[in-house]
Amino acid sequence: MKKNLIWTLLLLFAVAGICSYGAGMVSANSYGHHQTKPPVVTTPPVVNNSTTPVGVNTVNTTAQLTSAISSAQAGSTIYLSSGTFSLSGLTISKNIILQGAGQNQTILTGNGNRILTIGNCQVTINNMQFTDGSASYGGAIQSSGTLTLNNDYFTRNTASQYGGAINNYNILNVNNCLFTNNTTPGVFEIGYGSGSAILNNAGCTMLVSGSTFSGNTAGSYGAIFQLGTGTFTNDNFINNVAGEGGALYTSGQVANSQVVGCTFTDNQAVNGAGGALSEYHSSSNVQNSTFTGNSAILAGGAIYNDGQDTSSSVISTITVNGCTFTNNSVSSTATGGAIMTYDGPMIVSNSVFTGNTASDGGALFNYGGSFVLTDNTVSGNSAPQITQTSGG
Repeated sequence: MKKNLIWTLLLLFAVAGICSYGAGMVSANSYGHHQTKPPVVTTPPVVNNSTTPVGVNTVNTTAQLTSAISSAQAGSTIYLSSGTFSLSGLTISKNIILQGAGQNQTILTGNGNRILTIGNCQVTINNMQFTDGSASYGGAIQSSGTLTLNNDYFTRNTASQYGGAINNYNILNVNNCLFTNNTTPGVFEIGYGSGSAILNNAGCTMLVSGSTFSGNTAGSYGAIFQLGTGTFTNDNFINNVAGEGGALYTSGQVANSQVVGCTFTDNQAVNGAGGALSEYHSSSNVQNSTFTGNSAILAGGAIYNDGQDTSSSVISTITVNGCTFTNNSVSSTATGGAIMTYDGPMIVSNSVFTGNTASDGGALFNYGGSFVLTDNTVSGNSAPQITQTSGG
């Protein structure tokens, strides 16, 4: 009896030991030599590098884009995939957001037609390219609403009259965009062929920030033809060419431009005045900006101000503060290597003029207006002729 009890107890201890050993070997057997089945492998999550949220369908064709805009509810966001969308004057008349995959991924082309026409609504367009649009006004976009552009790229658009890339009839916000090789062909002083990148109409508002305008060409006036209210902050203007006002031309009694922290490099006025900026019967305030290597045929290698409107009592003023002017020039018989003002007041303070060249007034030239100069540094400029109205 005792033997049977002893054998029973030994058997129970053995079973318990085996079970305990098995429980302790779960971890070891999962990775050990005697593994009988592969371990469970957890796949790392896929990182979504696009601007499209996971689970949101994207538009892939022109037909899908047209349909999506037509059926969209106000406030909707339409996501466009990488690829090229051929459009011809597609009209948007509701508040929507168009979201692209990137400046060089989502491409909207007009193939010789205007790309978008925007009505009286609020539209935001992000991360797209607009190319090869063409129209009389606004080769890529004509907008009568509130248009906001973020990280967009405009290239090779053209308008036979005004606004090679954009014609703004209301409110335009441009942030971190790039405008290159847009054109408005035209005959100088006829008026057509102005604003190779943007036309901002009278009574309209434009705010441009952190954007670059490079290699745009206008037969008449400016990469930007500014007839309304314009604010330009931390923008770059490089190698733009126009008949007058190579980068920015501001004109009209109600027009005014605020320029802060911008750079103007190698812009040209090939027929008239103001290699970088030209102001005609309007007002401008230029602060903390840099002008380098700009040139003009007639006057004002960097800036020209035509202040007096003889048809009215309006006298425009240009104010320059904290700016640097280096190696700007005019032709061998012209005046105001950096700045010229004609029949209008100009206030210049805390600015530096170096290496600018003109026949008269290597740095500054005043004709018939008033010049207020305060705390400026003028050195190393060249002017073979020096008159009482000029500054070497």
